[in-house]
Amino acid sequence: MTAVLFTVTGNLFAQCFQKVFTGEDYFIAISQDGSVWGWGKNDNRQLGDGTTTDRPQPVLISSGNWSNVSAGFTHTMAVKSDGTLWAWGSDTYDKLGNGSSGNASTPQQIGTANNWKEVIAGERGTLAIKTDGTLWGWGVNNNGYLGNGQANGYQIDVPVQIGTATNWNHIAGNDGRHCIAIKTDGTLWAWGRNHAGQIGDGTTTDRYTPVQIGTATDWKWIDAGSRFSFALKSNNTLWVWGFANSGISFNSTTPLQIGTDSNWKMV
Repeated sequence: MTAVLFTVTGNLFAQCFQKVFTGEDYFIAISQDGSVWGWGKNDNRQLGDGTTTDRPQPVLISSGNWSNVSAGFTHTMAVKSDGTLWAWGSDTYDKLGNGSSGNASTPQQIGTANNWKEVIAGERGTLAIKTDGTLWGWGVNNNGYLGNGQANGYQIDVPVQIGTATNWNHIAGNDGRHCIAIKTDGTLWAWGRNHAGQIGDGTTTDRYTPVQIGTATDWKWIDAGSRFSFALKSNNTLWVWGFANSGISFNSTTPLQIGTDSNWKMV
């Protein structure tokens, strides 16, 4: 749980958030009661409060029963506890998945399916996993981000299944260029842009379909930046690949263990 404190007209405003998601100059959070809040930049309706007004403090977007949210560059995706999928913000590049029906200034349901599990809002596309373990994508296929084998620039305006696998468990990659994922068998997969080795397959070649990274079956948690990826194994060791030159400096095209500690919890 993250406690976020703000001073509003001289009074201390406190809202306890169980999850906070960072977008491009804005934040979306889920509170303890399951409601969604937003603050920051709002020029593309990405906060979802019905306006295009920037918000310096959290505003309530929707009351409780939200389970998963992802803040992208100019759009936000979310899943409710009933498994329905919702979107708001800019529909440029069809990244909302609403069939090109346009921008949404408040949460708009995408389709009628009620078995969505997790969603990632990227720069020009969106990826999601259903509870049946299938992988889905929509928007623009920049550098293979959608993972569907289509050419760079391929665009789709509604969710389309990627491949036939039914054992996807967790995805990361809201930088909008590459994505990494873990399957239920603990294997690690990645696709998309790879100019800095952020895919982790030992090359710098973009991948337009998911490729397995190594042979390990004990991957536990993942996250991804613009030129790098992080992961934890089930033994709580920390791994990284790609390129970064601040904080922890590294340059590797395959997963590289950071230190020897085995008590990492999340990254």
